[in-house]
Amino acid sequence: MKYFLTGCMLLAVLTSKAQSNFLKGYVITISKDTLNGFVDYKESYRSPTSFRFKSTIEGKVQVFSKNDAEEINISNQAHYSKFIVNVSQSKRDIPSLSVGINLTTLRDTVFLQVLQDGKNVTLYSYEDIIKERFYIKDKEVSEPVELVKEVYLDEVNNAIAKSRDQYLNQLLLLLNKYQPGSKNLEKRVTGLEYKGTALKKITADINGDVVAKSSYNSKFFAGLGLNASNASYRGESSFGNQSGKTNFSPVLTAGVDIYFNPNIGKLLFRTELSFLMNKGDFSAILNETYRPDVTHSFKQYSAVLTPQILYNLYNTSRVKVFLAAGAGFNFSAYADNVSTSGYSLTNTITVEKDKVKLETFNLSPQISAGLTFNKKIQLSATYSSRSAISRYIHYNVYIERISVGVNYFFNRK
Repeated sequence: MKYFLTGCMLLAVLTSKAQSNFLKGYVITISKDTLNGFVDYKESYRSPTSFRFKSTIEGKVQVFSKNDAEEINISNQAHYSKFIVNVSQSKRDIPSLSVGINLTTLRDTVFLQVLQDGKNVTLYSYEDIIKERFYIKDKEVSEPVELVKEVYLDEVNNAIAKSRDQYLNQLLLLLNKYQPGSKNLEKRVTGLEYKGTALKKITADINGDVVAKSSYNSKFFAGLGLNASNASYRGESSFGNQSGKTNFSPVLTAGVDIYFNPNIGKLLFRTELSFLMNKGDFSAILNETYRPDVTHSFKQYSAVLTPQILYNLYNTSRVKVFLAAGAGFNFSAYADNVSTSGYSLTNTITVEKDKVKLETFNLSPQISAGLTFNKKIQLSATYSSRSAISRYIHYNVYIERISVGVNYFFNRK
């Protein structure tokens, strides 16, 4: 295990130092000059306050902030424009809600990300440490306005959370202005969620457009691999602290990756289902008159559901290098769970099935590392730490696994 973890740490250090994500793009400066080159596209929950730029891929890095740039476009994947806007300061997470409506705003210069552009209005997003906000700009005005959604605690009963959805009226006014008489569209505004996907659709309706097709944020995969498992006893049992022989078996996998930002593809949430087999085979020759020689063997068949966070340390279209960490939910069935006791004095052997109760569920922390080629083929190595498959006080049976495998990703890019 220590060699596997050391290798993962070394991999992380080497790739993180070497990797950036410069993509073709341009910067419009405050003097209205357009600089074509490459912009470092970072994956972050918060809106950027500055951008790293190179005129050539091997060139020197320049940093553009709100003091230097008016607009940034990154390979047609992200587009930011600078504005001076009112930024609401109320919070939406339940523990931080104000009692009564908090209408505090901060006047600030920020980069807003363009989500939907059109002939009538443009939709933007902005996120800081407080929350995500959406802005909309009418073509006839110079400044975007925040689409306001306030969540607060009732002043009389602080146990009740309320919502002031002013953004619905804001959108309805724009809809009536640019698409008058559209009763079906007006119905869609009622109950519209304060989320980017829903707001982009209604913004497209206001513009009389169709929402541009976005990148898929999920990919399905299936794979085959080799599992090397080791069963062991730990604690005060007849077997002492004994490890069984390493057992090799095939492992089948299938799953789905969900990207936090499909345009970048560095950080994602993976759910994986694996099917595999483990074995245990133990014996203890005690050579004592009144204590028997003992054996215990079993076969374990497991379906393992593993949610995990995966991060591509090195991320290009041709090659990706990743680390992943998660936890395996192991659902198991057993066969040939047999214990024997043999007395040399009487030359007798007692055979008992299921003498050692083995659990049908256990949890095992897991870490993985690997390579992805051309967004289609992925090679990986996975370590599942030693976890107990029994529940005794003085001793337990454990399973530890290392597996290698290859996954194939389907259609979606």
